[in-house]
Amino acid sequence: MKKLNKEKATKLLFGGKRIRAIDWDDNQFIEFKGGQVVTETGELFDIMKSKESEWVEWSEPVEKSDEVISREEALSALISGKKVRSKEWIASYLEFKDGQIVDEKGNLYDITKSDIEEWVIGEYEAPSKDNASKEIAELKSWIKELLKSKEAEPKAKDSRDTGVQANSNEIIKAVYGVTTPKQVLELFKERLESAKNSRDIEKVVCEFIPYCWIGKGSINTVKNVYTSMRKVIKELENETYKDVALTLFLPPQALYEASQAKVDDNKKEQIRNKNTFNPKHIEKLLKEIKTKLENDDFEDKPRQTTIEREKAYWAYAYLTMVTGRRQAEILKTLSIVKKEDGWYYCGISKDRKDGKCIKAYSLDDDYVFLNELLTYIQEHIGADKLTQREINSKFNNPFNNALKRITGTSFTAKEWREIYTEMLWLKNGGEGSNIDKRDFRAEILGHEYDGKLSATEHYEGWEAVEDEK
Repeated sequence: MKKLNKEKATKLLFGGKRIRAIDWDDNQFIEFKGGQVVTETGELFDIMKSKESEWVEWSEPVEKSDEVISREEALSALISGKKVRSKEWIASYLEFKDGQIVDEKGNLYDITKSDIEEWVIGEYEAPSKDNASKEIAELKSWIKELLKSKEAEPKAKDSRDTGVQANSNEIIKAVYGVTTPKQVLELFKERLESAKNSRDIEKVVCEFIPYCWIGKGSINTVKNVYTSMRKVIKELENETYKDVALTLFLPPQALYEASQAKVDDNKKEQIRNKNTFNPKHIEKLLKEIKTKLENDDFEDKPRQTTIEREKAYWAYAYLTMVTGRRQAEILKTLSIVKKEDGWYYCGISKDRKDGKCIKAYSLDDDYVFLNELLTYIQEHIGADKLTQREINSKFNNPFNNALKRITGTSFTAKEWREIYTEMLWLKNGGEGSNIDKRDFRAEILGHEYDGKLSATEHYEGWEAVEDEK
């Protein structure tokens, strides 16, 4: 809370801000209204003649619900009609309903037998736009206009040959007190880690978003700066603060659309034609490949010594297309495991907080058949003693070439992974569903949830069409 003298407080008043004396109650303030300085009740107020010397900017008082209570106090609060939650819970809470204690989904919960000792009253409230409404609204408007101007402006010369970068560094120095990207990231991290509440986090985010845009020469550069700063946020130990910061420090979707458009524009004609596909053709192709695998209809190919190698190629192609899993996973680490609530892909290569298993989504629900293919390929390729890098080095080219030959396309494994996400999106209702597309793609690919932002943004260029272009 920055203290102001009368002169600075008066400037803020005339700038449209509400202020209060530091020793006033939180609900008392003065403002400039109708050409006069008045109190919250409309009474005239002469700040220059007032006895108060220290002032602060006024903000809407918020009812505090973060006071820690015991399990017994939480039980009493529940019975009295209040909702309670663990300090660590975000989307969950308990309430007393129809004579029973239940969670937000209606499941029974015995708080007396819970291991949780510290509770708070009330539900978790995600940061609303109103909390930092003016700053965020202005930033969003500014970013939107900046994106338009970036697309319209001619290509600038290298900023190293002009005074552009020097001027940008002056702005950054004046605003943040440092100039290099490394120094800005360190300062950003320091400010986040010293935050005492969610409101502090919101202020830091609003303060540093402009850095992503000051003096940046291209849309891709802006996107990369956002990514670097979001990595800093992900390192926060306080999960609530991390969630608040990631939700606010979220690049506009227009930024990724513009970035992807530039990528598409720079692609050669052969590549550009790859980003549309006909779902019916894919379904037909999958059916043909599965039939061949079921009939075990294989012959030796040139430079292959055994039929097993060719069958392994076909098994790999099919698993790539229907499971969306990576090459190193299919050849070595992947297993398909049945659990009470469905089946899971285990042994995925990307580290996750919840382990290396994710809920299995597939274009083929034949669990037994897929497991047989997976066992076959892992037994006949001999990648069990190789590292992921060695697998990619040794098998990437032959398996990608086989994939193209078997499917009759020029799509790589990564491109089939992208098609897999789009096919499953359509299978689950597509645009007619209530599912957020980016959330859905992040889930089926096994990416960590990141406030509606993940590596899935790179797949937005793919589109299913009835007739291939």
